[in-house]
Amino acid sequence: RGRQLDAALSGKADLVDASRLIPRLRCTKSIEEIACVREAARLSDLADQAAIDLLRPGADEGEILAAQHAAIFAGGGDYPANEVIIGSGADALLCRYKSGRRKLAANDQLTLEFAGAYRHYHAAIMRTHIVGEPRALHLSYHAAAKEALLACEAEFRPGRTAGDDYAAHARVFDAHGLTSPRLNACGYALGAKFTPSWMDPPMFYERNDWEIAENQVYFAHMILMDSASQTALCLGRTYLVGEKGAEPLIPRFSARAPREAPVTSSVRRSGSRAKCSRAADRASGSPILSPSSAGTTRCSTYGSSPSVASPRDRSISLWSSRSCSRCSWCWCSTSRPS
Repeated sequence: RGRQLDAALSGKADLVDASRLIPRLRCTKSIEEIACVREAARLSDLADQAAIDLLRPGADEGEILAAQHAAIFAGGGDYPANEVIIGSGADALLCRYKSGRRKLAANDQLTLEFAGAYRHYHAAIMRTHIVGEPRALHLSYHAAAKEALLACEAEFRPGRTAGDDYAAHARVFDAHGLTSPRLNACGYALGAKFTPSWMDPPMFYERNDWEIAENQVYFAHMILMDSASQTALCLGRTYLVGEKGAEPLIPRFSARAPREAPVTSSVRRSGSRAKCSRAADRASGSPILSPSSAGTTRCSTYGSSPSVASPRDRSISLWSSRSCSRCSWCWCSTSRPS
């Protein structure tokens, strides 16, 4: 039909490929759409915490999955456009939904990729949790993935391209010798989507010339899947592109601006609350956490922090999207309890 139309209009009109017209319109959000995306991010935050609260040896994947869905639905959200991805042990490397559940071992890895959905608008998070002791590869992969995510974040500004974002991801991972376990794509746009996928164009791949613009929403995921060692490490979060750069959609502090991209780390564990007063945080000028009179832990900048736990039954979350953007609760990875 297309060729017939082209022949019929030959000499009368020039046909121009407009394949990107509708995707471009969908990608750039109105003020009302951005409000829906922010609400979806709030629901992602709730689902994130619901999973963290259950992390421990012996935890059932099914219970974690159920808690995340319950948090989204109780918060007024919708079904996401594709299944929540959950996998532990060797299945943490799948990067796709699978049938069947298992219980977390004393030393384990759990990959979660999920999205809060509100009026069908999505805000996705991807992260790997470590239960028990992290492997040396978990720690080195986390450092590389955090560096790559921040490099991609720097490319989320008007005038840059999806290919520029991918190039930043590849440059960092390749410099760390991680060409093999990384993927050949590192993100895509998000919006109002229906089953079977929450993905919208563009995808970030090599030399993609799609131009990034203000008021667009993107999900950047840094995925390392090392089949040889059966090690998984994933970091991912949703961004809103502003006039001068990217805003990570972390609902708890999204209203606070300007926001600094955190580069600190901390332990995320379930259970009792504890003090965080790392010398590195003091040296970097980051706020210090200290016990409040009520027995909770408080951040000197923003007040109450998320809970951490006693050394027993600890899990280490290798990135949190949800917490104080200026202290160590944001980039959870490698520190040990004092």
